[in-house]
Amino acid sequence: MKIDKRAAPTARRIHKRGLMKRAYFLSTTKSVGMMQLESRNEADTARALALDPRVVSFRPQPMTIEMNSGRVFPTKEALFEAFRGTGYKPKVYTPDFEVQLTTKSVFMETRASRLISKHPQILEYPAFFRSFGLELIVIDDSQFPESYRHNLAILNFSVGTRVEPEITARLTAVLADGPLAFERVVRDAGLTQTVVLAAIASGVLEADIVSAEIAPTTMVWPATTESGHLKRLPF
Repeated sequence: MKIDKRAAPTARRIHKRGLMKRAYFLSTTKSVGMMQLESRNEADTARALALDPRVVSFRPQPMTIEMNSGRVFPTKEALFEAFRGTGYKPKVYTPDFEVQLTTKSVFMETRASRLISKHPQILEYPAFFRSFGLELIVIDDSQFPESYRHNLAILNFSVGTRVEPEITARLTAVLADGPLAFERVVRDAGLTQTVVLAAIASGVLEADIVSAEIAPTTMVWPATTESGHLKRLPF
């Protein structure tokens, strides 16, 4: 069921009626309305997309493709309707996300590694997409260690928050001599934890957000122009 009428339409039903399966709800500045996602991996991918400065926008379940012909349809129902009565059994696939980058548009699929082991044919799909002039990236849950999942959830609240130049100047001055612990930056800059987290989420500050959960002792430093801590997805 679609819970937000403003959300971008999806190519198939996200949560089948009567299916006892947890759904994840997420709203970001890079997508329209409240997204409903089917798995924890999808939710974490969406959070990583929201943080990544290379990403302009993204949407879930963007289209359905018939994998033998490369024909693209706006919905799964439209695909089946197109082949109804032909006797042909279409090979149907709906990617998890369409991502608009600053340089190109790509599709993404995120799956649990155990499911990829059981159904490894998904690893062949990027080649199929390339043959149709499209790009598909497949990632698994090894992309998201627990500490990274935790930090993505925390930083997601700060996505889109503007860090004013005066705040940036204060942070730069405090960190002029090198990296400092998170709690020290908060204290010496006279800022709240929320503001410092927003600086990390916006690329003003940098930290290791993958190896360990953000804590008072987490070291932070002025971000480079690369903002590598926010660019974890394999674009």
